[in-house]
Amino acid sequence: MKEIFNWVKSISEPKKELGGHSICPFAKIASRFKIVQPQKEIIPPEDREFDVIVYTLPDSITLEDINSLCDNLYKKYPDLIVLPDHKDRDTYINDVKTNNGQHNLILCQPKQKLKDARSALKKTDYYTYWAKDYLKEILGEDYDMD
Repeated sequence: MKEIFNWVKSISEPKKELGGHSICPFAKIASRFKIVQPQKEIIPPEDREFDVIVYTLPDSITLEDINSLCDNLYKKYPDLIVLPDHKDRDTYINDVKTNNGQHNLILCQPKQKLKDARSALKKTDYYTYWAKDYLKEILGEDYDMD
């Protein structure tokens, strides 16, 4: 799982292509994050004291399956944000690759903590570097937040 730790470090580092922002400004302050390989199903901890849980999934899971799993998790745990990161789906912000490219992952974060971070980012130029469709996909219900 060294690759995942390196990826988290990479998305935390400022990028000139993003105006000095990192891909994920939240990642660099997420001190309580862990990587979990679920045995059967993904069951987040009941307490929401964590910042991010990175769930590793089998190499064989398809993009459609990981998206469906995220949709189901979001319905089951509406106080969490769950985002897919499929190894075969390259994603970018202003030509900077954002996905890890080696593992199939689900990133799970407490919704309120992420909403607060997104609200702070909205006061900067961070989101101006994003393509509208990708921004809508990642922000979901927060897309139109004021």
